[in-house]
Amino acid sequence: MTNDDLLVIGNLDQPIQTNDDWLMNQIDKVMKQSLEQKDVYIALNAGKTMYAIGKAVGKGLAKLLYEVQKNWERYNINEDYDEIVFDYIGLHKTNVVRYIRVMEMLEENQIPEQYREDIGQRNMRELIPIATTISQGYEIDDDEWEKLVDAPDLSTVSKILREDVKEKPMRKGALALYLDDEGSLWAYQDERRYFVGSLDVQAKEETIKKAIERIVRSAGILQQ
Repeated sequence: MTNDDLLVIGNLDQPIQTNDDWLMNQIDKVMKQSLEQKDVYIALNAGKTMYAIGKAVGKGLAKLLYEVQKNWERYNINEDYDEIVFDYIGLHKTNVVRYIRVMEMLEENQIPEQYREDIGQRNMRELIPIATTISQGYEIDDDEWEKLVDAPDLSTVSKILREDVKEKPMRKGALALYLDDEGSLWAYQDERRYFVGSLDVQAKEETIKKAIERIVRSAGILQQ
């Protein structure tokens, strides 16, 4: 298991200085007690607790980012949401979008009730592709939800989404917006593609870049 299983960290995220001394000292104390009492479960229970906390941290961060974005205007801040998050927390906008999609899926009842608890127990690495698939307009049926619930790992989750869910057309009437590398904006609905317009993605001016980022984020546009 790596840290990325708990928190999705990308190459574009800012490195943040951390002080691990306290945690390492606590582990030394636990190990000392475990060895003195010849009880391995003292150490293993500490590990179990840390893993449980770590697993919850990713979803906690997702909920916080989701709630802050939803209430951004109430803070009366002129700065852009993505810029503040990147500067202060260090999380790149691409990962911010991924986290928020996960919380939208969990909070806005995009998962059928009978599968919600089991899917919600999966780690962020597995939740992100599921949430992205839903945001792209694909419909996951009961059989596929059951497969996702039983999937043992990320590789299996990805295979189910790729080979089962995405082999079907998007749900009827679903509208998906895509921005390609050239800046062309396309709408997909009922298996047809429509040209909507274009954005100047090559612009150097910061104001234009910020405006495009805000349009993409607020309209839920997917980037190809």
